Amino acid sequence: MDLTSGGSAGVKWCAEIARTWLRKSLPYAQGRACGCIEPEKSINANKEVVTFNDLCDKYLIETESDRATTRTSRAPLIRRLREQFGKMRLDAMLTDVNKIESWIVSLKREGGTEDLAQSSKGQHCVMLHRLIECAMRWNAIAVQANPIALIHVKGSSKRKKEIVTLTLNSMWR
Repeated sequence: MDLTSGGSAGVKWCAEIARTWLRKSLPYAQGRACGCIEPEKSINANKEVVTFNDLCDKYLIETESDRATTRTSRAPLIRRLREQFGKMRLDAMLTDVNKIESWIVSLKREGGTEDLAQSSKGQHCVMLHRLIECAMRWNAIAVQANPIALIHVKGSSKRKKEIVTLTLNSMWR
């Protein structure tokens, strides 16, 4: 049923609002607003060369989240990953896992010389792992064991402090 044919004025108004919203948001969702990709570029089974930027664009479109915290927490991760691997072909990128691991280990804070926290380095590794899984699901690369699983960031998942179990006697001391 076409929402604009017949029906009440309310239905026509809602359809017009939806069209306006799509016109404004679609260029952003396709990456045109930020200049990331051209509209004809997308991941598909027929495409021979898939770059990391193509994968990130598709991931951001497919996993659109309504939660602002999700969008803001993954934005710096994807931005850093794009800066490093953006123009690389996925198949070429995944052949040298040691290079990826050394990059993750050497991550620095923005504008500084301090190392990034181990947990933040671990988050970069997890995001990269998730992106590669999505690439396999979308047939951008051959389905195989995820090579990012071989990367381990020391101290990223360790508890810093030992858990203290309170007993009744220790509570009253």
